[in-house]
Amino acid sequence: MSAGDYEVTISANRAQVTLPPPERLPTSRLKITSPGVVEPTTSTIDLVSGAPRIKIGDAPVAVVQDLSSVTPLPALAPLSVPGPRVLRFRVAIGKALPGTAAVAWTAPGEYRWEALDSAVSALVSAAPAAYLLPELVLRSPEWWDRQHTQELFLAAAPRPGLSGPEAVEPSFSSPSWLADGAAALQAVVTHLEQGPFADRVAAYQVAAGLENRWLSWDLEGDAYGDYSEPQRQAFQRWLRDRYGDLPALRGAWGQPVQPSK
Repeated sequence: MSAGDYEVTISANRAQVTLPPPERLPTSRLKITSPGVVEPTTSTIDLVSGAPRIKIGDAPVAVVQDLSSVTPLPALAPLSVPGPRVLRFRVAIGKALPGTAAVAWTAPGEYRWEALDSAVSALVSAAPAAYLLPELVLRSPEWWDRQHTQELFLAAAPRPGLSGPEAVEPSFSSPSWLADGAAALQAVVTHLEQGPFADRVAAYQVAAGLENRWLSWDLEGDAYGDYSEPQRQAFQRWLRDRYGDLPALRGAWGQPVQPSK
């Protein structure tokens, strides 16, 4: 580079730091410009012939493209139809999943965002006009499992094909898990909504349970459950709310109201 005066611009995401040439600003100050807070995108879901359809503003989404992996990121072909494109990708919260953008949930209220931020940045760079639909896959981290051994899903038999941490899941009726899991989801959404690409997020899909479809963990093999204490207490509350007292319960279930001893 030859000698002379230069204007240097350094960009970080959507902020810019500009150093003017000396004749314009003969001091050692920097001019920092930023577009300010990025407003989140507003989207809606309509039913068209009984099927859900995402709209961003007034524009129906042309394609929702599922990405099996963000590490590595697959090639994104150009669209052949008009309208916005939405990229759905998985974000693993609690326990890592292959090829996903994992949020390291290291302790209560503590998270590491590097992998998620890197994945979102790569997606926006690969398809600047696309919108994002993060599928937030919520599972309990190992430290949570160790601290709440009495609030884990308890099956009648081991879950087939699984061992170690992958075979351990929280009871859906655990008050601690309901509170901690909700806080983790809120933290991830807040991080994305306050990030530089908030306007590229069209919607969120929250996933948990067997096959990430909110199915009970006992719907495979002979792993019947849940026999944990939180589930037992939740079932008792449901019976009490539904039937009111023991005679009404016995009558509804075809049992003697006054069983013989």
